[in-house]
Amino acid sequence: MILLATTFVLVAALLIAQPYLSKRTLLFGTAIPEQFIQHAKVRALRKRYSFTMFGLICIITILFFIFSPQEQSFFLAVTAIIIASFLLYYQYHRRAQQLVDDEQFYAGLEEIRVTDTSVRARSHTTPTLLFLLPMIVTIAIAILTFQYYDTIPSKIPIHWGIDGSADSWVDKSWLAAMGLPIVMLGIQVLMLIVALGSQQAKVQLNANQSAEAASFEVKKRRASTYFSLILSYALTTMFSYLQFTELIRPQASHARWPFIALLVIIIGGTLWLTIYTARQQTTTAATSTKTALRDDHYWRGGVFYINRHDPALFISKRTNIGWTLNFGNPWAYCLLLIIFIPLLWALLVT
Repeated sequence: MILLATTFVLVAALLIAQPYLSKRTLLFGTAIPEQFIQHAKVRALRKRYSFTMFGLICIITILFFIFSPQEQSFFLAVTAIIIASFLLYYQYHRRAQQLVDDEQFYAGLEEIRVTDTSVRARSHTTPTLLFLLPMIVTIAIAILTFQYYDTIPSKIPIHWGIDGSADSWVDKSWLAAMGLPIVMLGIQVLMLIVALGSQQAKVQLNANQSAEAASFEVKKRRASTYFSLILSYALTTMFSYLQFTELIRPQASHARWPFIALLVIIIGGTLWLTIYTARQQTTTAATSTKTALRDDHYWRGGVFYINRHDPALFISKRTNIGWTLNFGNPWAYCLLLIIFIPLLWALLVT
């Protein structure tokens, strides 16, 4: 329960601090000139969002934890907070757009596109082989499962609790037995695609201090790749452990460390990547008459990027932490199929 509570607190803290962790030239998904990142109304809008988010989290915490302090309440509370944060973000996205228009932030400024072709080459430092090794492990686990299929129990677990104990089973079948390796391979392929795609994503830098912005972009892409690699190895370790101890060599009890380690890596890695990215941001307002070219019309709600004329598959999120798909690229929908493999598998075996 302590681990769940810690996770809840960290998620809540990240959501409250979100306006101060994102790129300074992006205000709730709306581009603002570098000259106005310290504008009084911009700072006030960020502060108001954080206070509102804090209030919503307090209300949700009281409703879910005080009146029903159970493990299930944690997942319901996190879901409620995430939904509330999306709704609140969209509301403030609209307010940010109105603020930019009312204050005429772009009046008298020259919008230019600044890029650096060396960013992609400088970001590509992680050997692809490191992402292929977990796939080899997964294939080996699948082969072992095939060899030991006759000795696999008649009931196969498909869901586990936070303590590593199975809490849902299905009848034995090839689809159920190969479910974890299939899901694992799909996740590993996804991690590789994200890593390669993020390194090759479109580069658009601030019109002022472009060299500093390029250096930050390289560091951000490298950090994102390292996190994807570590997460791929952590997930492979946990899934392999489950497949081996539940099916290949069934055991009566299971260690909790793979689950705890995975949760620590996900939370710790996300926190590290968020703080590391935020620390690289400049907080100094520009004084020139040039600013970066806006592309707000390609962002729906400040979240979804749709640009059929942009060949890039991945693009940096408007929160500046992590990557999102270009839904104007047909390959984005093929990638979504990989993402939904776990859901498809669950629907087929149940």
